[in-house]
Amino acid sequence: MDESNPASLEQGQRKLLVSLSNAKLGFLLSILIILAAIAFAVSFLLSRQSGAWFSFSSGLVKLVADASLSAAVVGFAYEWLVRREAADNLRLMYKTSLQQHQKAVVNTVMREIPRALLLDKKVQNSVFFGGTKIEEIIQGALNAKLGDEEMGGSIYEGLLQKTFSYTERYIGLRVEVMLSNVDESEPVNVQEKFYDAVVTLRYKTKLKSSRFIFARALDHDQFNLRVNHNDYIFTWRLEETPGLPKDSNRALDLYRFAIDNVELAKVPRVTEDGAYEIVCEDPSLESKIGTEVTIHYAIMTKLARLDHVFFYTAVRPTRGVTVIFNYARTDIENVLTYDFFVSAKSPVVYQLPRERPHTVVVELDEWVFPKGGVAFVWRLKGESTEEDRPGPTNAKESTTSKVDNPDSSPTSSNRKLP
Repeated sequence: MDESNPASLEQGQRKLLVSLSNAKLGFLLSILIILAAIAFAVSFLLSRQSGAWFSFSSGLVKLVADASLSAAVVGFAYEWLVRREAADNLRLMYKTSLQQHQKAVVNTVMREIPRALLLDKKVQNSVFFGGTKIEEIIQGALNAKLGDEEMGGSIYEGLLQKTFSYTERYIGLRVEVMLSNVDESEPVNVQEKFYDAVVTLRYKTKLKSSRFIFARALDHDQFNLRVNHNDYIFTWRLEETPGLPKDSNRALDLYRFAIDNVELAKVPRVTEDGAYEIVCEDPSLESKIGTEVTIHYAIMTKLARLDHVFFYTAVRPTRGVTVIFNYARTDIENVLTYDFFVSAKSPVVYQLPRERPHTVVVELDEWVFPKGGVAFVWRLKGESTEEDRPGPTNAKESTTSKVDNPDSSPTSSNRKLP
């Protein structure tokens, strides 16, 4: 017997148990046969004696002999004619049942293995998400879904790759824009051309830098130079005029800037190219880089009154957006709202209060992707004809429509807001 082989050892144990069982059974049958022979001999001897007691004893011993012989015959017959066949039948039944169970288990395991592998993150990262494999999977899925390889490639390269390139995301963005007429202390031409706009933003994000810059660009070149730079959190284009010199805090004034309710110092400056900037920097924030923080700031600037429009455009993938547009302290008659959010859902748009509304609220509890947003288009008091109304002539007040090309407005590219 090979002790190193479990199967051989188990087979040897089974043979030993069978041998022991047969030996015990043979020993018992032998005892019964010998007992029967002895009993028959004793019964015969007693029957030769005279007397009632010997006759009774002979009959009793003969009964024992008959019982022993019958038990031996029944045991022999059961062992050789019944038990072995029953054992073979039971063994075959167990074998068939185990084979069926094994086949079912194997089928179940084989069916679940691919699913288990696909759901395992380590397998996903090593097999699917390494190198260019994920790109091939996404492109293949788009092609299969759309049935058009060219369209699938355009969606992947034009939308998804740009979305993947954003390393910063915003959560719970709240934008409040409050317009008011320019104060009478400012020049008349500024009062006629602009509104004061106080913009307040609050959102959560993973901190990427300890330095933040708010900028007033005087022309498109200055604006384009800053708008895609990570340090510039707010960029607004507003040309220099006698009433609004480049370093005027009436054109750009940062009321507060806080990260996790910790106020940062504000340092104004005029750059070499003539742009006006407010720099907020705190070296202690280096320890928070990579962690989630809440950014909150409020800034005042000027918004062109006769442009009749204010755009909010998402610049980062954002989960949950609320935009509040308040025009109570202006000569605006009413406001139309046009949303062009790049999102799976449409926003909820409503005005407050019900009577003589002066505030528009736009809420979207969904992911919003860059280049989407909302436009608030207003009509001034006295502009009562349809020709004087800005925007599409079939638009309705307090409704939501689509703006196909928000960049067509000359002012839409002059702001950078989160």
